[in-house]
Amino acid sequence: FGIDSTRRSSVNARFTAVGRGFDWPRAAIRGIVWLDTSRVAGLQLPRCEIEAGLDDGNMQTHANYYSEMGSAIVALDIRDLFGAQAHEFRVALKDFDLTRFYRSLRLEKSKSGAAQTSQIQEDLQANHIRLSFICSGSGRFFDPEKMELAVRLHATASQIGATTIDSLLVSVRVRNRKMQIDSLRWHSPTGSLYASGTLGFALESDLRFHGGLGDLELIRSLVEADS
Repeated sequence: FGIDSTRRSSVNARFTAVGRGFDWPRAAIRGIVWLDTSRVAGLQLPRCEIEAGLDDGNMQTHANYYSEMGSAIVALDIRDLFGAQAHEFRVALKDFDLTRFYRSLRLEKSKSGAAQTSQIQEDLQANHIRLSFICSGSGRFFDPEKMELAVRLHATASQIGATTIDSLLVSVRVRNRKMQIDSLRWHSPTGSLYASGTLGFALESDLRFHGGLGDLELIRSLVEADS
């Protein structure tokens, strides 16, 4: 994001916290932060609310963001943080205009990061991104060697550049350094795609695809616009 540590920072926030005990990791603490428009190292942060707690090795985190650019909710629950790390998470975006959100950060270009920041902004301007989806999952362990994870994603009415997504359903599982795609179903005006199979992090993969074209006139117009 082009963060420049030499820039001045200004943080506008309110927070409250309560806790008990000093015997780590059995101590307990819970806090809420209300962040107003702030600037940290040249990066302007949006308004949001974050609530987090840690009690006897169990952690809960919840963050909300609402604006005219859409809404975002992130929740993470970890049980036995210093052991099995059993966790559940949920991320929900509703009409989230990622392009406008990025522009709202109003990055200040530094000499070292000016070219990179400019290129990112140009890419976002050329490929407008608006997302609506719910992603949830559960699993154990964060170490890639032992990780077990199941994730489900459901996206609707989204846009990535010239591509419109009517519906996207993805269900995947991760175990033994392999990703099992139980199902992937994508529908848009330009066509549809179905996929399933296995992706190996270090081994060979086995994926199966099939799909079909949709509105041929729309596809032709998109190809002509890019040529």
